[in-house]
Amino acid sequence: MYARFTKNRAIGLVGLLVTAALWAQSISFEVASIRLSKPGQEAIRNSLGRVQLSGSNITGSAMAVRDLIFQAYGIRPFQLAEAENWTTSDRWNILAKVAGDGLVTKEQVRPMFQALLADRFQLKLKRQMKEMPVYALRIADGGTKLRRPTESEALPPRRVARQDGVQQFGLGKATMEQVVTFLSLNVDRPIVDLTGLEGDFVYAIEFVPDRLLLASNAPAGVSIFKATESQLGLKLEGVRLPVEYFTIEHVERPSEN
Repeated sequence: MYARFTKNRAIGLVGLLVTAALWAQSISFEVASIRLSKPGQEAIRNSLGRVQLSGSNITGSAMAVRDLIFQAYGIRPFQLAEAENWTTSDRWNILAKVAGDGLVTKEQVRPMFQALLADRFQLKLKRQMKEMPVYALRIADGGTKLRRPTESEALPPRRVARQDGVQQFGLGKATMEQVVTFLSLNVDRPIVDLTGLEGDFVYAIEFVPDRLLLASNAPAGVSIFKATESQLGLKLEGVRLPVEYFTIEHVERPSEN
């Protein structure tokens, strides 16, 4: 959901106290092991962050409680209030299996992580709508320039920082969530996706970071805002919008198994 905004979702949410158990669907992991990570263990990252899916097996590497919440509820860091230090500093390795041998998607895994957080971490969340300054991502006046990928274009992410500082980034198969994630790393506000675009797209962008645009010897190129519009057919607009916001009401360290 990564801060997707709809007016209807604001109704009845303000001040609502929920637990991860109430959010979770009846689906849960068949088995799940949680162990504290060894000091200095590197987190394994891919397009899903620290979670890797392989058939019916799920592996989480060096995940803090906050990381688990991001994964479980599909939210961004700016949507979760600060909590006890250990929810960021303590890291956990998660090994889990879904019943059956079929492939699972991250959307199917989210309610399983919600159930895991409720059961093993005793997590309780307060969920509300909070107005904050954001960039609204919309389709530009001329229409989007994103196109659907062919099978041969389902390539891993490619990011290049040229010697002159120009940033190049591309995905042969990208969801809008991935597009927003990348753009968010390069602007000074959270991004709310209002494009309504679903599915996968070929995504490529080239821009000059703002800090270099102000230099006397700035490389040739455009800002990420102009690049988003001219190269992707999307535009970023500074606005204030209600965004789903979560506060940890209660959480405990789990017992290892």
